[in-house]
Amino acid sequence: MNAWHISSLVCTLIGVLLLLIAVSTDYWVANAITQAGLWKLCINNVCAYWGWNIAVYMHVTRAFLIIGLLTGFLSAGLLCALFSGSQIGSFSITKNAASGNYSAGILTLIAMSVFTGVENAGSLFSWSFGLGWACCPLFFIAGGLAHKLHLDNTSA
Repeated sequence: MNAWHISSLVCTLIGVLLLLIAVSTDYWVANAITQAGLWKLCINNVCAYWGWNIAVYMHVTRAFLIIGLLTGFLSAGLLCALFSGSQIGSFSITKNAASGNYSAGILTLIAMSVFTGVENAGSLFSWSFGLGWACCPLFFIAGGLAHKLHLDNTSA
């Protein structure tokens, strides 16, 4: 256990927490009377779920964010398992945690780019949207820290 390990785990956990909040809240696009998220639309505090009959970009955004969230959870689990040892047989925990963090960052980046590209026409993005974007650099930083940890473990 060293500073690379702890900082990678902290960045991963913060990224997963922020992404979980972003995916589950309804403040992606908001103005004075309307707020919308990935799952429901609220107009004057009357809310209705989107359902399945929505634009394809919403399905793409949901799918990539959920897969990115699962990948982030997996990376956090691997980094927690690292407290008991750096390898399980020939399975390098640090290398897979780094790959998982990079994958979570790329998946989140794709989802946020798709949503931004379509909703950018005059939309007022809100705080949930900002949290989604904040996860991207966190996952990439966590991946870099886990990769550095892997390099230190293999050279030692």
